[in-house]
Amino acid sequence: RTKICVLEAEITEAQRAEVLSRLAPFEQNPRFYKYGFANCVFQWLGRPVQRTRHFTCSQFVAQIFDGILPFSRPPSLVRPMDFCELNLPCIFTGTAEEYIHFLKKEATCYDKY
Repeated sequence: RTKICVLEAEITEAQRAEVLSRLAPFEQNPRFYKYGFANCVFQWLGRPVQRTRHFTCSQFVAQIFDGILPFSRPPSLVRPMDFCELNLPCIFTGTAEEYIHFLKKEATCYDKY
């Protein structure tokens, strides 16, 4: 059970549209994209690599938010601890399974209003 931390960033409507545009290919063809085990080696070596179908988790998020959030390194070199440098508020910590329950609870709360 991997622990996760979900951060919240304030972005403009134009930035939100850009994020959604970048996410669309992943949502439309999820089987086309894979976890980039080799990317971990390149990260460890400090060598940026641009692969179009293989990503680490942190690289994927950094790629989606590239130019929107101020990362101190290229997306292919972003590691989980780099998100701490952004000083964004954490809105959830726990496991991914717990986060799914958290989201369902939040959706139920919003449905009441």
